[in-house]
Amino acid sequence: MEYDVCIVGAGPSGLSCAIRLKQLKSDLNICILEKASDPADGRRVLLKNTSRSLQLLERLAPHQRRINDVLFERLDARRFRQLRALARDLVSSGDRAAAMLDFLLHEAQAA
Repeated sequence: MEYDVCIVGAGPSGLSCAIRLKQLKSDLNICILEKASDPADGRRVLLKNTSRSLQLLERLAPHQRRINDVLFERLDARRFRQLRALARDLVSSGDRAAAMLDFLLHEAQAA
C-alpha cells in the first residue's frame, strides 16, 4: 500500500495532525509510525508500523545502525540512558528559556 503522508509519532500532535488531514482531505492514505526505546538497549529504537513502512524501514535500518554505532560507540547502555535523561532535561529548560525570552521581548516592545 502506498501512503500520501507519513507521520512519525502517535502522540497527541501526531494523531491531531492525522485527524486534521483526514478532515481536510478524506481520501488521504496516512501512515502513523510510533517509536519506543528498545528495553534491552536504550540506544536502539523500536517502531510500530504497517507492513509497507516496515519494508521501507528495513532498507534504511542497516545504514542508520552504522551511523548510530559510530555516534554512540563510547556509550554503554547505562551511559546512553543518562545522556537521554540529560537531553530531556535540557530540552525542558530550553523550552522554558524560550518562553522567558518571548515574554521579555514582549515587555520590551510594550515599554
